[in-house]
Amino acid sequence: MKRKIFVVWFLVFSLFLATIVYSETTQLTVKTSKQTYTFEEFLDVNGKGNPNILLYLPIKVSSPKILDLNGNPVNQVKINSKFLLSTKLENLAEDKQVLTYIVQVKDFEGKIVHLQFIRGTIPAEKTFTYGLMWTPKKAGKHVIEVYVWRSLAEPQPLAHPAKTEVEVLKPTAKNQSKIVYYGSAVKPSPVVTIQVFSPDGKRKAVAQARIGVDGSFYANKIYRFSLDDPLGNWTIKVYQAGIVEKTSFKLDKTPTTLTILVKPQKVELGEKIKVEGCIVPSCANAKVILTYEKAGGVNVSKVVVTDTEGCFQDEFKPDAGGTWFVVASWSGNEKFKASKSSKIKFEVVSKGCLIATATYGSEMAEEVQFLRGFREKIVYSTFAGKSFMKVFHVWYYSFSPTVAKFIQNNQPLKNLIKCLLYPLFGILYLSTLTYNIFNFNCEIGIIMAGLVASFLIGIVYFTPPTFLILYALRKSRSLLKTRWLKFLILIVVLNVGLIFLGEILRFNLLMEVSTSVFVVGIIVFTAYLISWKLVTLTLKKSNF
Repeated sequence: MKRKIFVVWFLVFSLFLATIVYSETTQLTVKTSKQTYTFEEFLDVNGKGNPNILLYLPIKVSSPKILDLNGNPVNQVKINSKFLLSTKLENLAEDKQVLTYIVQVKDFEGKIVHLQFIRGTIPAEKTFTYGLMWTPKKAGKHVIEVYVWRSLAEPQPLAHPAKTEVEVLKPTAKNQSKIVYYGSAVKPSPVVTIQVFSPDGKRKAVAQARIGVDGSFYANKIYRFSLDDPLGNWTIKVYQAGIVEKTSFKLDKTPTTLTILVKPQKVELGEKIKVEGCIVPSCANAKVILTYEKAGGVNVSKVVVTDTEGCFQDEFKPDAGGTWFVVASWSGNEKFKASKSSKIKFEVVSKGCLIATATYGSEMAEEVQFLRGFREKIVYSTFAGKSFMKVFHVWYYSFSPTVAKFIQNNQPLKNLIKCLLYPLFGILYLSTLTYNIFNFNCEIGIIMAGLVASFLIGIVYFTPPTFLILYALRKSRSLLKTRWLKFLILIVVLNVGLIFLGEILRFNLLMEVSTSVFVVGIIVFTAYLISWKLVTLTLKKSNF
């Protein structure tokens, strides 16, 4: 009976010891703050370890020093120069220590720009100096971290990490680098070591974290992902007292947002709107498709390329009035996800042909569409034509609304206006042919088309009244002298020169004035020349 009781107590005690041993050796968990990361994000690691395992850390580590290639301390750390990162390791134990010396450098963005290690041995109670080469590539604040582990395969910590902060200068800098040294503790404490591996198995970062009294540990911002990092499943290995715990997370494409701005949001037909936008986070040399949509009409697509900041801009000249929309999109790339902007609305004000519309009863009438097509597709397509139309609109719309209302319900007047407009269609048709002949240069083409239109308008519409006026004033011989013709020729020639000067300088005001005076000058010259000839011939015949 006593033997049975002894066996039972022995089993219970053994189970109790096994539970303690199990809890002492297997209490280790690890996880990341999120399951999926994207570029430019920081990796945070946390978990649970055993707070009762106090490790004696036999190595005392000094803050890493920055030396030149001759082993001398430096006060200027500049980019593209080689330096030696030197650290004194003191073995406090009574036996030799086999170790791995690890140096990790983070830049001002928190990205690891240098990770290197060497293996070595320090005899008992001796101090050795270890060093590794480093060539800074960026200016700004850098943090140099030193870890001493048994090995990378068995990452048992032998020392608390030490670090040094240093300001890396540009090659032309004259000031000294700011260097701050941080010592290393030697007090025994429960710690875990952490290693981060990319999908291709490369070690990307190392870290060391203390375990709190509640068993938890935190290692924040141990790695910041960059565009050079491969996508896929990454692995984290955490080590404590011979136990290794793993976890994984995914590095995925970075979501992007695409925003655009239209300036101005209301333009007159023939003027351009400007679209500006950016991809965030910035992505250089990305092809962005801008789609301009006319309500109820055909879409127009253009491709623009982003600059180094991920921004782009475009200019667009709508070919019809009404409500337009523009939307930007891009298909993404191997690092960034596709995105699409919201639709931005803008208004294009098309000043209609009021008199023609009132005469023919609808904006969709063939005659009205012909007049509008000539204006929008030919005149508005050129700098000179657009400049002239600004002045013409001020004059035309000063009286056309009143005239349009007057003839809208007056059929006899509509018929009269139709007769008056009929020659205009022929004139504009000939002007279109002239423009096409000189279409090798649209600016020259519109000037020649304007010359033909002004000449024919002068003949058809202004010669009859001018003839009547000159004939009525025939007794005033001063009106029939050639000096007036010479003066008009001088005005026309002078404005031709000003038009070409305005084209070269792209001077809006000069073009508006010179094109308007040119058109009026041609009309007046033509009407006066022909009327003068007719009056002169009439007077000669009457003398016989």
